[in-house]
Amino acid sequence: MDCDKVILDPDPQKAALAKELFGIDILPEQCKREVAVPGILTLEQYREIQKTLFYNWEMSKGILPVPGAVDYVRMLMDSGHFIKVITSRTGEALEIAQRLCRQHGLEIFDWQGVGHDVSKKEAAKGLDVYVDDDYDKLEDLIGIVPNLILFAWPANQGITLDPRIIRIEGWENLFQHIA
Repeated sequence: MDCDKVILDPDPQKAALAKELFGIDILPEQCKREVAVPGILTLEQYREIQKTLFYNWEMSKGILPVPGAVDYVRMLMDSGHFIKVITSRTGEALEIAQRLCRQHGLEIFDWQGVGHDVSKKEAAKGLDVYVDDDYDKLEDLIGIVPNLILFAWPANQGITLDPRIIRIEGWENLFQHIA
């Protein structure tokens, strides 16, 4: 599964940084690249927000888990499911994500950072299920992972899904589908 917007929710901090760094008011639910960049932020501004937030513990330490993520990921692990986090984060940003999860009582042992705008295909080989909030990352895994799940957020509600990808809203529904 992906980290940001599946396990951790950095969007409130991204919105605050847009205001602080650039004087731009943006709602947390608009803090997806696909939503923000077309007319609210430039790609350079969006990347600067990510860099400022993800590579700085003091800025990141207030990031909270997606509601239900900690409990349901633990329940999946307790019931024998193997959890692997495949994220665009690398280096210090990856270490901060791992630290945030531990801070919130969630210890996941298998993490792989692939980098921004890099396919997750190699990292996802052999998985039975993959969950991401980015449709394009899932679309790239068709034929690699048999069960692809788009974790529903307002920013991805308008996307028409390939029939091989399903949309699930919230951790309770995700747990019921997987367990």
